[in-house]
This record gives sequence, structure tokens and C-alpha cells, in this order.
Amino acid sequence: MTLNQLEKLQKNLPKLTNFKFVGSDFVEVLEPPYSFIRDGQLFISGEEGDNACDYYGEYRGGYCYINPALEEYAAKNGGFFEFENPACIVFCKN
Repeated sequence: MTLNQLEKLQKNLPKLTNFKFVGSDFVEVLEPPYSFIRDGQLFISGEEGDNACDYYGEYRGGYCYINPALEEYAAKNGGFFEFENPACIVFCKN
């Protein structure tokens, strides 16, 4: 994929439900997952606490988890997400 294509994918990532402190309140927010482009690939971190993915799945029955909104987004863009390592997922074209 070209850099322009990757940047477009990154820019249009879906916003995920997350929780953050705003002042002294813990509120629900919608924001895109932490992502970066490296070596011609789009990566999404699983270490930012933004509910993007969880390799170990401690709180999800012990199975790997990729947010369904990200899986749907990847499918709509002709690809899928796969774990690069326990810390992040990478977009792969079909």
C-alpha cells in the first residue's frame, strides 16, 4: 500500500468507546485508537488502554480480542487485522 493509502486508513479509523478522567469525573468518550505507520504498514497499539485489542484476553475468557468495530472497518477496506506481536495489531490486505 502507498503512504497516502495508509494515511487515509489511519485518518478514518473508527472511534472506540473508552473511559477517561475529565477533571474529577470518569466519563465515557469516543476516540480513535492509538495508531502509527511504520515500514509501510498501519499498526494499532494494544497498550494504550483504548479497548482496541487484547492479545492475552485476561478479561475476555482467555482469548485474543480485536475490537469488532476495527474488524468491520478492516473488512470494509479489503483487509483484516492480525496480531503483529502481543503489543499491537497490523492491517493486512486480503
